[in-house]
Parts: sequence; C-alpha cells; structure tokens
Amino acid sequence: MYKKKEFIWVIRFIMAAVVLVAGLFFVFSKKYFDTGYDLIRSFDSIKPIEYQQGDTLEQEMTFAVDKIRSVGICVVDRVYDSTGKLDISIVDKKNELIWQELIDIGSLQLQSITWFDVRQYVEPQQNYVLRISSDDMTGTLYIGSVESGNSSDAARENAIKNGEELYDPIVVETAFSTRLDKRMQIILLVWVFVAVLYLLGFERLFLNRKRTIITLSLTADILLISIYFRAGFVFRDSLNYPMFVGVVAAFLAVAGIYLFLLFKNIDKAELFFVVSTLIFGCVYSVVLPPYSMPDEEFHFAQAYRLSNMIMGQPINDADGYIYMRECDINYRELCPNNSYTIDMIKSLIRGDQDRSEKMLPSECQRVAAVPVTMYIPQAAGITLGRLLHVNYARLIFMSRLMSLFVFVFIVYWAIRLIPYGKWIFFAICQIPMLLETVSSCSYDTLILAFAFLFIAYLLKLCTQTGRVTRRQILVLAVVIFIFAPLKPVYAPFTALVFLLPDQSISEEKRKSRGCKIMLISVAAVSLLLIYKYSIGSMSQVRSDVISTNAEAVQNAGKTLSLDTTYQIANNKPYLWPSLEYAIENPLNLIESLMGSFIVYADEYWLAMTGCGLGHLWDWRNPTYIGIMILMLLYISYRKDNGQGNAIVSLRGRLWSILMVAASLFGVFLAMYLSYSKPEDKVIGGVQGRYMLPLLIVLPFFLKKNAHDNGRTSTEIIMLSLTVQILSILNIAMQIWNY
Repeated sequence: MYKKKEFIWVIRFIMAAVVLVAGLFFVFSKKYFDTGYDLIRSFDSIKPIEYQQGDTLEQEMTFAVDKIRSVGICVVDRVYDSTGKLDISIVDKKNELIWQELIDIGSLQLQSITWFDVRQYVEPQQNYVLRISSDDMTGTLYIGSVESGNSSDAARENAIKNGEELYDPIVVETAFSTRLDKRMQIILLVWVFVAVLYLLGFERLFLNRKRTIITLSLTADILLISIYFRAGFVFRDSLNYPMFVGVVAAFLAVAGIYLFLLFKNIDKAELFFVVSTLIFGCVYSVVLPPYSMPDEEFHFAQAYRLSNMIMGQPINDADGYIYMRECDINYRELCPNNSYTIDMIKSLIRGDQDRSEKMLPSECQRVAAVPVTMYIPQAAGITLGRLLHVNYARLIFMSRLMSLFVFVFIVYWAIRLIPYGKWIFFAICQIPMLLETVSSCSYDTLILAFAFLFIAYLLKLCTQTGRVTRRQILVLAVVIFIFAPLKPVYAPFTALVFLLPDQSISEEKRKSRGCKIMLISVAAVSLLLIYKYSIGSMSQVRSDVISTNAEAVQNAGKTLSLDTTYQIANNKPYLWPSLEYAIENPLNLIESLMGSFIVYADEYWLAMTGCGLGHLWDWRNPTYIGIMILMLLYISYRKDNGQGNAIVSLRGRLWSILMVAASLFGVFLAMYLSYSKPEDKVIGGVQGRYMLPLLIVLPFFLKKNAHDNGRTSTEIIMLSLTVQILSILNIAMQIWNY
C-alpha cells in the first residue's frame, strides 16, 4: 500500500512538472499562439458598391500586427447570371505582391463575410492595399461598404474605384496571430500555479468542508478575474491597466485577510465586516466617479455648505448660491464617461490639477431641510481636504472616505452589540447598492448606520436576562432622537420599542408601557424640532439672503394696463397629488400603489441589490448578481437561525412586519405626493435603495432552534467575496470601456 501511494505521488509530481514546464514555455515563448480579430463595428448601414468586369477596387489598409491569418470581404448581392472569378490580392506600398487568390464568384456568400486564408507576414503600421479585380466575369456584383466610423481599425481610408475615391471604405475584416501579451502571460502563470497546487496539494486543499469551500470559491474567483482581464476590458488609456491591477490587489488583500482569519478559526462577523467594507468601499469610491450616486451632487453641495460654517466662512451669496472654491465648481459632470472617469482618477492619484482657493458662488441654491447630523461626516472630509489644500478629486474622495469611516465605525459596534443575527448584518452590508451608498456623499449613509445601531441595541435589550437600566433607556432614547428625523418614512421603526418585554423594564406594566410611550415621544419631539421649528436643521445653515424680486422692483410704480385679448390657461385643480387629494381619492392611491408593484417590482429588487447602481441605469450589473445576493442573505439567515436565548415572539414578529409595511407605505406615499400625477397608475421616483433599511429587521424573524443547522461562516464569507468581485469587475468594465 505504501509503495502504491509513493508511485501515485511520483506520477502526480511528474504531471506537475510537465504542467509547469509547458506553462512556462507558453508564457515566455516568442511563437504565435494568440488569435485576434479586427472587425467592423456595425452592420446597420451597409451600402452597395457596383462592381463589373474590368473594374479595380482598392482599399488601403494598415495592420497593427505582423502576421495576418485571414481576410474577409462582404458581397451584399449579385445579379442572377454573375459567373467567373475575382482576383483578390494584397500589395505593399512598392506594389509588390504579398498575397493573391482567385475566387470563384459562385462561392461568395451573400450578405455575410467570406473569409480567405492569407497566412502572411506584414510590417506593422505600414500601408498596404487590398485589391479586387477581374478580367473574367459576367454580370454585376455589389460589394458592401460602411462608414469609416464603423469600419475595422485596419481600413479607415475611403476605398478607390477605378482611380476615383469613394465616400466610404469597403467592408473588410481580418484575423491575425500575435504573441501572447502581458495580460495573457500573467493569466497563464496564475493558472499554471493553480494547476500545480491542485496536483501536489489536493488532499490538503480539500481536507475538510471549510477548505473545500475556500478552495472552490477562490478558484472560481480567479477564473472570473482571468475572464474579465482577458476579454472584458479594453485598455484605451494607460491608466486603465494599473487601475485594474489595483482592483485585483484589493481582491487579493481581502481574500488574504479572510484566509488568515478563517484558518485562525476567528469567527467574528464584525472583523470580516470591517475588512470587506473598508477595502471594497474605497474601491467603489474610486471606480464610481463623482455624482454617480443619485443626488450626490446636491449632497456634496450641502456638505460644502456645512463646511463653510465650520470654517467660519461666508456660506452663500446674497442670492443664496453656496460658496465653493473655484476649482470645486468646474467639474460638474452628471453623466460621466470613460475619459471623464480616467481624468478624475488621474487627478485623484497625482493631485496635480487646479487647487484654486478663490471662493465663488456655485450652481446650487437649494437648502436641504434635514438634520445637520446627516452631513457632518461629509462636511468633516471636505473641511479636512480644504485645510490640506487638496484638489477637487481628492476633496470629494476625502468626503466619501469620511462618510465610509463613520458608517464602518457605527455598524461595527452594532454588530458587536446585537446578540444574534450578526451574519445577517454582515450579508446586508455586502449588497453592492449599500456599499456604493455608504462610500458616496449621500446622506443615506447615516440613515443606514443608525438603522443598524437602533435594531442592534433594541434586540440586545430585548434578549438580556437582567433588568433594563435607566442608563440603557437613556442610550436608546439618544439613538432614537438621532435616528427618527433622519428620514421620517423610517420613523415607524421606532415603534419597535414595544417589543421590549414589560418585565425587563419594570414589574409594573403601567410603568413599562409609559417608558415605551416616552421613547416614542422622543422620536416625535425630534421630528417636530427639525421639521417644524428648524432646530438643528440644515435650513439654518445659511447666510442671509438679501436679494429682492427683480421683477417686482422693475414693475414698482407702474400702473396696471389691461390687454384687449386674454389667453386663459386651463389649469387642473390638482397638478400633483396632495394629502387632501389622497384622502378624497383613496382608491387612486391604492391603484397607483398596486400598479407600481405590478410594473416595477423587479426593478425595485434589482436596484436594491445593486444591479442598477446609482442613477447610471445604462450601466447595469447582471441579474445573476442579484440572485447571488439573495443566496447570500438566505445562507446568512440560516447561519444565524436558532441562536440566542430569547427570540422575538410571533406577536413581535407580526408587529415588526406591520412597522416595515408602514415604512414601505411611507416611502411610496412620499413619492406619490412628489413625483406622481393624479392620472398616473404607477408611483414614480421610487428607487430600490429605499428598501435597504427594511432588510435590517431580519434578525427579528429568527426562530429558536435547539440543533445546529450545519451552516458555516465560510460559505457566507467566500460567497460575499465572489459577489464583490463580480460587481466591481462589471462596474469597471462598463465605465472604462464606455
């Protein structure tokens, strides 16, 4: 038996050596192993060129490689009696023949590319001519041509027929052979290493379930990166290549820390959360350019408003426009493309662009009537950047980074506080839409952070064995006071305090319920202070606006003159729905609500999971990423199910559902009153990201279970890594290739 094992080991060692030698040969060999294509960009507007016997059609071509495998042309039509042969050749600038072939006209495929075997070496970047002629044919051919903007890279010049230049080049494509480029060499080296590792360490890699999950997940992730690295990116700018390397380095850093923690048997969700959210949050804030998050340009301006106040500078001019540094005003790009994104990343890395400190009025005049607390992290980042005199790109990155740090700090403590449901919190924080939100200037960062903290602390009080102390009640009241006014549609969450067991507060039920009502009153007071009396509201963060109505000044002292003709506008009584309208017409609201779910339910789900990040709706992550996120949420729920000494009762879970429904209704009602017309049968303006806070109550639905459910954190961790790799690679591919 021992000799048999030794023999198998020798065979495996020999196979590993063969793989290693063969792989290194392919990596460092100068032979032609790679085939590529130079194709036209569109077949939508092909035009025919009439060709008969005696005509000469020439197409100038410039090849970027040194070995041509095949050349293809397109004949779109021919008359019925067309017969004979075509002479197709390639000549160099000295008119010396490089390749030639006689083609039977009957063998030409119509309205498709007909390929001809060339297999000739050429000089890269030198001019060649593809020539079509015939001294032996009858009838008429129609050869395809295409606009130069849609032609292949090799054929950009207009074709020449019988010495006269045409308006377009002909449809011509090439297949070529090249040596392996650096990207393919790296991919081969990686997979040679993986193959050798599998051959020599198979038993160790699959020693137990944990190692099996890790091995298979990392192998799949390496495959994903290889596919995108090989085929998914067009590196049109010199910075795209190192940026991709940086993204892969972030993946490797997270994977390395994950492996260290897993093999040290450290099973703390909060540590994995910090690693993943910090690193991937930074990646999101770099690869997604400024203002790719909905309303981010407005939130940045509001944070700037608060920064002006912090620095003791004038906040806005007499017309209400916010003062900003001159260099911070000139970069407004709400539909970022490839060149804009690359320029922003260059500016971020090098920091060598305009840093003018001159303060000028910006384009933003609006004031957000929301709590000041929502913009403190972003304003702190902007203030720090201004004190360091950084350029615009670094300023907005510092604002995003400070927002991310605050979120990580608060949610870290939330995960530590919550008695069970830790992996559910971790999984929710791996949703790409959430990561994009918390790594932007959006005020939703603090909403999400305090939603996590409120649910975690409440569940901690619900499950503790001892009596809830006055200090704990005070802490809960402070959290509610901050959380409730952040976004009033989520204020119903505060009613979850009724889940606190009466006996954990006081032996007297009257005192217990009085305490809960007091906590709800704290939320109500907080809402009134912000939205009725503007205490602690951003509406107070402004300089006096002393401008007058120019039209009123112009018309002052003038007598009213009446026109002899009048144009009466047929105004409808309700241009937009109001609360009065909703009360008078409740069926319209219900009909619009149901219509929204029928028409847009899939969009809400896809947008919530990050399949349509930000407002860049043309740049979408595939649907399977949303499916993987559902799987991640499911296995994290299964992992946490059965934990804890005191699970929320059935009545408590029903109350939780009611509060979630109330918040969801609040979201739709707010959009109904703001973005929907009375005649609409759907509610506009609802975005999937508004549903993210509703997921945070999932721990309330865990059931008590005595036996182990068999789930491990390894599955959750490795699947979350795969989700992030897929999401970031798709974002990068769409932005860099835009």
